[in-house]
Amino acid sequence: MDGIRGVAAIAVVLYHAAPGGKPILASGYLAVDLFFLLSGFVIDRTYRARLDGGLGLPRFLQLRLIRLYPAFLLGLALSLLSVLASLAAAPNPRLAGDLLLSLPNLAFLPSPPLGRDPASWLLFPLDGAYWSLFFELAVNLIYAAGLVRLSRAQLALLAIGGAAWLAWGIAAHGTADLGAGWSTFGWGFARAFTAFLIGVVLARTPLARIRGRGADLLPLVVLGGALLYPGNTATGDILAVLVAFPLLVLAGATLEPRAPRLHDLLGRISYPLYCIHVPLLKWQGVHDGVLGLGPLPTTLALVVALLVWAALVDRTIDEPARRWLRARLPAGAAST
Repeated sequence: MDGIRGVAAIAVVLYHAAPGGKPILASGYLAVDLFFLLSGFVIDRTYRARLDGGLGLPRFLQLRLIRLYPAFLLGLALSLLSVLASLAAAPNPRLAGDLLLSLPNLAFLPSPPLGRDPASWLLFPLDGAYWSLFFELAVNLIYAAGLVRLSRAQLALLAIGGAAWLAWGIAAHGTADLGAGWSTFGWGFARAFTAFLIGVVLARTPLARIRGRGADLLPLVVLGGALLYPGNTATGDILAVLVAFPLLVLAGATLEPRAPRLHDLLGRISYPLYCIHVPLLKWQGVHDGVLGLGPLPTTLALVVALLVWAALVDRTIDEPARRWLRARLPAGAAST
């Protein structure tokens, strides 16, 4: 499961890395649906018993924010530096306005679509990828507030309804790449809610562990193949989100890992990588001038650097910050 999450994070980076305006991995946006699905699986396995045992919604929110906020804040800070550098180079009233309207982002809330066409306004203007983290936290709270108490059959019925709703939206738009802006806000929620529900249903399904030589690499190979299709086709996106990815999570949950260090590393860097990659990719022009390479080699070099930086962020910033925050919780509050 950690390995799948890590490869999915790299897929998102390769989607946003677009030398010459063309993404390296055109279907990388689908990895976000896989994140939501994995979240439902892991959250239910981690918190169901504790919520049934009396863990309240405020404490649950506190624990989730401790898990998500340090790297989230670092990504916002890097995005702010990028915007300030742009303003210093060339004053831009619209960019300055975007900066002011981004203040709600500090509280994990989307920016209001004020003063312009909502179709052109991102939920998180400083870091467009953060839309998924907002919906992640939202569905986490909905889960803790009520979904956790539903039976597996009830959750399955909700997931089927959500799948039909989401499939309709994907078919109507011709793609699952929805939710980053206000014009597709509802479909962003549909993506998060449906995939999360499917993950919870899978978490409550009895699974047997399977061992086999190289078995732990099978989900990574399948994931790579699923993400290499051209993307932005309604049928392909629906099959990926509602068929391939649930099967992939089942494989990841049942196959016994034979390379635990690789999977652990991929899992640890996945979230920091997701949080820091957008602002750092914006600096590609600077790196292009320094390296003197073409667009594609420069972008690939930057992606490799991002993997290293994500590992450093995990070791030196994210994990220490979360440990510091957990230590200040009242006695008896378990860590995430």
